[in-house]
Amino acid sequence: MEPDACLPRAASVMSTTPAERDVLVLLDIDGTLLTTDGAGREAFAVAIRAVFGWEDDLEWVSFAGATDLGLLHRICRRHGWRPTRLEVAMFFERMERELAARLTRRRVRVLPGARRFLAGLRRRSDVAVALLTGNSRGGARIKLERAALDLDVRRGAFGDELANRARLARMALRREGGLRRWRAVWVVGDTPADVAAAKAIGARSLAVATGHHPIAELCGTGATLAVDRLSDVADLAFLE
Repeated sequence: MEPDACLPRAASVMSTTPAERDVLVLLDIDGTLLTTDGAGREAFAVAIRAVFGWEDDLEWVSFAGATDLGLLHRICRRHGWRPTRLEVAMFFERMERELAARLTRRRVRVLPGARRFLAGLRRRSDVAVALLTGNSRGGARIKLERAALDLDVRRGAFGDELANRARLARMALRREGGLRRWRAVWVVGDTPADVAAAKAIGARSLAVATGHHPIAELCGTGATLAVDRLSDVADLAFLE
């Protein structure tokens, strides 16, 4: 499938004047830039057992498109529990520690085209990049470091801050000056939840089928652009 298969009006969408060239790209991590061979789910399960005492392999939980805080709340509801702030803090501290222990370079795989895509973004003086991820800030840092992907975890919004991904997108955008600050805002992710988050903040969406959702499904979400892999758009022509 051609990279612009879900963008029939690309020229009109991206038309702009040189003076307005200011673009914000909000990036997802898991399924978009890298995969960790189940290390995140394992770390979650161990931390749940350590903090709450529940034996749960979490195989019933879909992590795709979720936030870490949202997942924690869902697991607690299943076990009939409402976590305290202290328990939430304890959980994230333990989960990140378990993730770091499990996440060797052998278990981290950078997805096709991700390095080229990020290198292209870095070369663009008119593009700012921030993270919009369901990972906790600490979890994001660990995964990116293990993958040797140079992204600033001081920018963006993270999955230990809010449970709802659309609200998380609003937080990320607010921290970057709001929608009017930018000529265009793009959310880049691998799930329908990423596309929905983009719509919630009035942003455009680049959906990449390197996670658990095929490109036909991503096209059906109304994504601005959907591609099989980031290498399809590594030249960043869609930003022109």
